[in-house]
Parts: sequence; structure tokens; C-alpha cells
Amino acid sequence: MNQTLSTERWLLIDDHTMFADAMSLTLRHLAPQLEIDVAANAQQAIAQLKNGQTYQCILIDLDLPDTPGLALLDQILKRWPQSVVLICSANRQPSSVTNAQQLGARGFITKDQSPADILAFVQQIRQGRRWITTDTLTRELAERREENIDLTGRQHAILQQMQTGLSTSEIAQALNLSPNTIKTHTRLMYGKLGVSNRTECLNRAAELGLI
Repeated sequence: MNQTLSTERWLLIDDHTMFADAMSLTLRHLAPQLEIDVAANAQQAIAQLKNGQTYQCILIDLDLPDTPGLALLDQILKRWPQSVVLICSANRQPSSVTNAQQLGARGFITKDQSPADILAFVQQIRQGRRWITTDTLTRELAERREENIDLTGRQHAILQQMQTGLSTSEIAQALNLSPNTIKTHTRLMYGKLGVSNRTECLNRAAELGLI
């Protein structure tokens, strides 16, 4: 049986096509289980949500062409209150950050953060953080990257294969190793990274710049 990652779907609401396309492509490369829909304005975003599509994460730019991002945030959370919504914007004025938090956003990240940092951002929220900002994340990631994570060459190779979504047996075949050897190295790698499953492993590796 293939041990594939469970699919997640995110919604990126941003009218800057080049940014949205580049962000979507890189996020999918870092986390192959992600499927990312893009809406260029508030009207498109609301239409997709009304169609019944469920999103595990929604990223909103503050400067949208038809509706202010904060107004869209408020509208989404009033109609779909269980949504995990983050602001992802070049606008980092303190008042915008404060207003986003008061309206119920789970975090505020600026567009100069890397896609790997955004994955780490969402992982922090899933681990129970109610609110996180770019400044907090940057400081914490810098501290984490100072940690010495010493993966072996074989573990690095397995990690690279994991990133493509291959199952344990497929990785074993690709690396000409037995499935039990792959499982042993995977278990050791999980211990070094402080994770318990493949999704956490890939997110943690991305945080640390290992992939």
C-alpha cells in the first residue's frame, strides 16, 4: 500500500499574479501534498468558498482590488468561523497587524518571508499557537536553525525521496535498499528532527533548510 501524504487544499487570495504563481509553485514543491487555489480578488474567493470547497488554510493579501483584505477577513470568519486565516501582505503597519488579530486572523506574515517559513508558520498554528507574526517567526526560526541536525547521507537521500511523495517501498526501490532499512533510517531521522510522521518531517526539514 502506498504511504502517500494526505492532501491539503489552501486558498491564496492575491491579485499579484507573479507572486501568487511563484508562491504556489514553491509551496507545492516543498510540500507535495498541498493543492493551492488562487483567487485574484474577494469576489472570486467568496465564490469558491460558497461552492463548498474546504480549505485547511486561507492566505489573504490586504490590498485587494475590490475589497480591503481586512474586510474580507471579517466576512470569511463571520460566515465560515472555523477557517484558519492568515494575512500575507507587504503592508506591515502596526495598525494593520493589530486589526487583523482583533478580527480573528491566526497570524500576520509579510511577503518577504520564504515559502518554507510560511509552512513553518502554519505548523506553529496547528500546534496550538493562537497568534503569530513575522517578527516572532523570524526570531524563532533563526534560533532553530542554529541547532545542529546531523543527518547522514542516506537519511538526506531518503528525505529527498520523501519530498516527491514516494511510498516506503518506492523509496527502497529507488535507493536500492530494503524497505526495513528505509523504515529504520526514517525512524532515526524522525527522532533527530523531533517529529512523529512524514508531514511533520517535511515541514521541519523545510524550516531547517534541509530541503
